[in-house]
Amino acid sequence: MNQKKRIALTTTFVGLVCGFVLTQQQAASAATNAPDSTTTSMLAPENTAAATSAEPTQKEQPVNQQTSTQKAVTSMDTVSETTNQNRILGTQAPATNTSTQSASSSNNITNSAPTQQAAASSVSKTNEATSPISQPTTPKNSKAITNSLNASSLTTDPQTDTIAQGTWGTSKWEYTHQGANYILHFHAGTFGTSRQGYTDNHSHFVGSIGASSEILNCNWQWIKELTQIFIDPGVIANQDSSYLFAGLENLQQIIGLANLDTTKITNMSRMFHECYSLASLDVSHFNTANVTNMSWMFTECYSLASLDVSHFNTANVTDMSWMFKNCSGITSLDVSKFDTTNVTDMSWMFAYCTGLTSLDLSHFNTSKVTNMRDMFNYCMNLTSLDLSNFNTDKVTDMYGMFKDCLELTSLDLSNFNTANVTNTSWMFEDIFRLNHLILGSQIYFKYTDLKSVPNTGTKIPGTNRVVASPYWVATSGYQQGHKYTSDELMNLTVRDQVTTYDWDSAPAFTQTTETKTKDRTIVIHQPDGNTKTEIQSVMISRTITLNADGSKTYGNWSSAQWDGYALPEFAGYTASVSQIPAQTVDGNTEDQTIDVYYAPQEQTVEIQYLANGQIVGTQKITGYTGDTIMPNYHAPQGYEITSLTPATITIDGSGKQIIQVQVSPKLNDSVEHKTLTRTINLHLPDGTMRVSKQTALLERQVTINAVTGEKIYGAWNTGDWKALNVPTLAGYTASQDQVAAQQVTGEDTDQTVDVYYTPTN
Repeated sequence: MNQKKRIALTTTFVGLVCGFVLTQQQAASAATNAPDSTTTSMLAPENTAAATSAEPTQKEQPVNQQTSTQKAVTSMDTVSETTNQNRILGTQAPATNTSTQSASSSNNITNSAPTQQAAASSVSKTNEATSPISQPTTPKNSKAITNSLNASSLTTDPQTDTIAQGTWGTSKWEYTHQGANYILHFHAGTFGTSRQGYTDNHSHFVGSIGASSEILNCNWQWIKELTQIFIDPGVIANQDSSYLFAGLENLQQIIGLANLDTTKITNMSRMFHECYSLASLDVSHFNTANVTNMSWMFTECYSLASLDVSHFNTANVTDMSWMFKNCSGITSLDVSKFDTTNVTDMSWMFAYCTGLTSLDLSHFNTSKVTNMRDMFNYCMNLTSLDLSNFNTDKVTDMYGMFKDCLELTSLDLSNFNTANVTNTSWMFEDIFRLNHLILGSQIYFKYTDLKSVPNTGTKIPGTNRVVASPYWVATSGYQQGHKYTSDELMNLTVRDQVTTYDWDSAPAFTQTTETKTKDRTIVIHQPDGNTKTEIQSVMISRTITLNADGSKTYGNWSSAQWDGYALPEFAGYTASVSQIPAQTVDGNTEDQTIDVYYAPQEQTVEIQYLANGQIVGTQKITGYTGDTIMPNYHAPQGYEITSLTPATITIDGSGKQIIQVQVSPKLNDSVEHKTLTRTINLHLPDGTMRVSKQTALLERQVTINAVTGEKIYGAWNTGDWKALNVPTLAGYTASQDQVAAQQVTGEDTDQTVDVYYTPTN
């Protein structure tokens, strides 16, 4: 069918459907909220561009009307989808443009035609006149068809339930249920102001989306079920966006977050606070040039595997406290471009980031920071931390700053100035591996708990040395060579230069290497009784450390590998092991011997019965490879074996063994009988009749083919009818004196003889 015919047919069909729906639902539509024009941004036609280009005269048409021609030129998928919506939604028939036009308008706001804007304005006014939606409302028909526009794919689910809808600020929204997801969809507009509160059961603190009366209104059920948020292009964040997504503990995705215009935001405090279930978060497009507060921004987002904040403009930020606290799933964090010139509070900034192993803060400008309390508390896997350029002149609180950084072995605090610090308690609490400190002349500690140097002979983490005495020793700088206990080092106040302190140490050991060979012996027991042996040999080694005290410390054995071994195959036999895989060999691995045996497989032999070269029947017999069996032959029904058959069969391993046996149809002999009768009727003068019957029994031989049923007939034998003298009656003469004797053959048939009497003269 050519293009013109397709368009004509489509035009007729869609025109009839839409005309019918509009006619039947006109009254109901007048009493029902007109669909929100922004709602259709969730509907994404397959060919929006085509639909747009096909409407050059749209401005000449009424807002609530479309010609069938316009409808026809949209893609068939869109037309079908619109028709299904009209059918399912019942009274909620579209009063404006098709979903194609609406989606195009929503996705390309700047290019919308003036008449489209007017149409949207008209619909908006209609909505305001019929049913305001500034508060969450439940539609009369909760079965709404919505296409959710995912950032990476388009999902159409005809079973979407609209739970509520409304407007927050100037952004319209719907809360829907689609499959396993509960979705909050925001359309173009500006978000409302920040909110905080508790859920309706007072058990959970929530932020703007959960607490705002214009959206979820502290409804614990809705908050708990929410799994996805969709953000359309054209959504503008409020200047105060603190607590925006906070407390949405089951939220798994924010789709279209790149669409959120963050240009005006000054406060991002607690923006994603306690979004426990977010596994990914794309903030790479955030414009943060005007933000002054990023405190608690990602706190408790412990499901995040990564977070890209490398482009953040933080020039105006003053508060970064608790910013990444408990982002425990993140293993790397690039804050190398952070401008921290104006930051005053960094307390708890990276606390409980247990996934981080290193953190480069060498470029941080901390000249205005006053609070570094618990800044790295429980960063338990940090092995390196570059603070060499930190300026702490204005810091007053360093409580617990490095507490529980269990893997830190060294710290360079050479630029630290603690003159204004009033609290250094627990600063080095539980840093058991810290054995290298660089301290400047302006740092001293108050009530700081630095762990004591371990006992003599203890291995020093990160080195090949052991503790020589339970002291710190100045390895460079002030009083080089002098030894201190941990308490003495913390109480030292007269240091006049940058000094390096290390645990007093000595070389830990000398080393030798021990080797040994590990063998795996594979013995193949072949079906013919012979054996084949394969030996796999590998060598492993370990170091032996001779410690300073004369004791020996054994290193871990190296590892090697026995290669996988391909088992030989024997037709009709199954190996006792399915495979001999490659195996890692270490110090705990013992020499091995693997015996492989072959068991015969069960085989099926087919006996073919042939008659005149054609297979007329088959028989299956089973046995195991190598067995000799005595078959019990069963010729097909109606046949008999006519050739010599093997008394025994030795089963081979081919799985395709065939024995052929010649047969012929059976011939069965039988006898067929036939009785022939001669009836003699004597018609007496008194009108009565005397009947006499004579019979002759004939037979012949019949041979029957048992397969085809074909019969071969022999010749009939002969019989006879005896002669019969006709009785005489006085005064009457018989029509014949005698019925003569007759030989009866197979060619004869039954006979009737009538004898009459007539009066004598």
